[in-house]
Amino acid sequence: MVLLTQAIELKNELDQLSPIPKEREELIMQKFRLDWNYHSNNLEGNSLTFGETKALILFGITGKGKPLIDHIEMVGHDKSVKWVMDVVKGDYPLTESCFHAT
Repeated sequence: MVLLTQAIELKNELDQLSPIPKEREELIMQKFRLDWNYHSNNLEGNSLTFGETKALILFGITGKGKPLIDHIEMVGHDKSVKWVMDVVKGDYPLTESCFHAT
């Protein structure tokens, strides 16, 4: 019951911050996307630093001396992250069939 009470209190605090200005929301989501890409790939042994990840995802700049596969994996992962974010934002039914490619 304590966890439920804490969750409700945190939700109320979050609601008081709404609406988040569009520019601020975009910065928050960009940071979330970069962190998600970097940390997920880093766990798998990708050699790109956070700065190299940011340069690649935001500007298409590759890290000098880094394996090509690391860049390819990062770009592919970012496409997946963007897809998930689009699904979350959209008004899609959450069913098993909605995730199959058509």
